[in-house]
Amino acid sequence: TYIWIDGTGLKLECKTRTLDATPVNIADYPIWNYGRDGYIKPVADYPDPFLGGQNKLVLCETLNTDMKPTATNHRANAALVMEQANKYAPWFGMKQEYCLFDHDGSTLGGRRFVYGNYTPRNIAAVGREIVQAHYRLCLHAGLKIYSTNAGRARASGRSLSGPTMESPWETRCGWPTTSFNVSPSSSESSPTSIPRPRTSSLW
Repeated sequence: TYIWIDGTGLKLECKTRTLDATPVNIADYPIWNYGRDGYIKPVADYPDPFLGGQNKLVLCETLNTDMKPTATNHRANAALVMEQANKYAPWFGMKQEYCLFDHDGSTLGGRRFVYGNYTPRNIAAVGREIVQAHYRLCLHAGLKIYSTNAGRARASGRSLSGPTMESPWETRCGWPTTSFNVSPSSSESSPTSIPRPRTSSLW
């Protein structure tokens, strides 16, 4: 399954193909077209924790028809910088904060649950099974995720990944499949959700 960042720079897209032979290294994956005006170039691959077997998740860069990076392909410049600094063996990690939303737009475990089976003591555990399932999938795929914990707000949390620069996007791949019919956010600039709602009657 090829995965890439869409034209907004905020979301992931994917499509799946079958190859005649099992790739030995990343160069064995063919560059593929997407849409009408671009290509996706594989840059990293990982075992697919969803399909299993010989299936792979293949992270890609986006290229224009002239094979130059698209406007939202910031990895290309980052790769050049990292190559220049390679002798220093730089390491860095990324923290991603998120919030889990129900499909009615309220945070998971919001007001409509508070007076039901939930109590203040176990509100902090809302969404725990989702987070743990996502964590297990990331580890199974060999992604560099090394920490996760709940946030202070209801149904919020954070995960830490690294040291590779692809890690933040890699770890997002599992959210749609593990989200148990809720909508996870992972970017303050997302058009559909934000990590921590500031004003909501359902918060």
